[in-house]
Amino acid sequence: MAWKVTTAPASEPLTATAVKNYLKVDYSTDDTLITSLIVAARNKVEEYTGRRLMIQTITEKLDTFPGVTIPNPDAILTLSVLPLRSVTSIQYKDTAGASQTFASSNYIVDTTSEPPRIGLAYGSDWPELYDEIDAVTITYLVGYDDADAVPDAIKSAMYLMIGQMYETRTNTVKKLPSHAEWLLNEYRVRSF
Repeated sequence: MAWKVTTAPASEPLTATAVKNYLKVDYSTDDTLITSLIVAARNKVEEYTGRRLMIQTITEKLDTFPGVTIPNPDAILTLSVLPLRSVTSIQYKDTAGASQTFASSNYIVDTTSEPPRIGLAYGSDWPELYDEIDAVTITYLVGYDDADAVPDAIKSAMYLMIGQMYETRTNTVKKLPSHAEWLLNEYRVRSF
């Protein structure tokens, strides 16, 4: 499975004003720097936890649909990124190599499980595919509803990270401030 963000978030979980208040900065000279630190902290939190914080579109590619196996008797398809909001489309290359869209009536989306899952509707089967890599493309939305819905522990970790990057401005041995790491561990997605 390979995935990428195809539509980036339109906003950040923290505002520049809130971060400036946290940093006790009352001048605008560092506004551009602070804004870039907010983005860097969000990116690092997303990488560390495996969660997307703000609404964004993900495109995930698969070589094949799941088959029925002993560990997966219902041929459940799991997605790589969470929290899942909705599935926009499932497209695939049919046996002739033509692009098709798998009708949403053929599958059920589980937005509450971690990892997010897509199962077949009663009486449906995954379609036959053209034999090539990336024959399946799933487009879906992830992220919390808005900045207010992002857990406070995650935002607190971001403040700590931004404070460390703003004050130190040099490379340090530790990748995340210890307290930030502790706050984020509860939200970290373990390998599926």
